Amino acid sequence: MMSVHNSVWILDDDRSIRWVLEKSLSKTGLNTEKI
Repeated sequence: MMSVHNSVWILDDDRSIRWVLEKSLSKTGLNTEKI
């Protein structure tokens, strides 16, 4: 059986946008990585 990872990379030059996206997406159960 193959495991599935729900991950999202967040790429934006605005720190506040990255923060909001990380908080919002994390609440849905997605793993986030800010770059």
